[in-house]
Amino acid sequence: MAAQGGREPGVRGHQRRLRPLGDVLGAEDDFALAEPAPEDDLADTLGGAAGEPGADAPFGGDTSRANGSSIALLLDYPAVHPEVRFLLTGDAWPAVLEASLDHLLAPGERLAVSGFKLAHHGSVANMSESLLGRLKCSNYLISTNGAIFGHPHARCVELLLKAHAGPGKPRLHFNYLVASTEAWSRKADQTARGYLAFHPTGLSLEF
Repeated sequence: MAAQGGREPGVRGHQRRLRPLGDVLGAEDDFALAEPAPEDDLADTLGGAAGEPGADAPFGGDTSRANGSSIALLLDYPAVHPEVRFLLTGDAWPAVLEASLDHLLAPGERLAVSGFKLAHHGSVANMSESLLGRLKCSNYLISTNGAIFGHPHARCVELLLKAHAGPGKPRLHFNYLVASTEAWSRKADQTARGYLAFHPTGLSLEF
């Protein structure tokens, strides 16, 4: 229940304010208008972190308690003899995902999934080569408009391409074509390095 004045008890007055960043369905927007005001507090909501890791941060080094509390799930359909399996990660820490996958896998085994949604919009701090080493996947979902933090980090996507274990070519699925995702839209690079990338064109994604 909110306290008088609409503020919950114990919540700091300078707590991060959440607000929409343009059209969530992908219409063209001027994302420069969505930049936070200088006084915005972008520190970890639950405390105990040093702020958002940059593109040069160590792989798998996320210490945000808010991200660490994310609910990740393995979605199977149908439940018996699933034909489709997605790993949906939220903003989870890769070490937590790895530990969870280890309960399902024999040593050295990879989990075959139809799609893997990269944690925390493709941040290097939420990706590790050892996590990718537990997956056998062709479709990688990267959900971000690049606003504020410039996700996905190029190093994260490049690690994914390096560690990909099939079947077939890695397929990158972006929900925005923006400055932070444009590099993988070039057909010549896709052909030269053996991957496929899909950006919004009005067509449905097919797996």
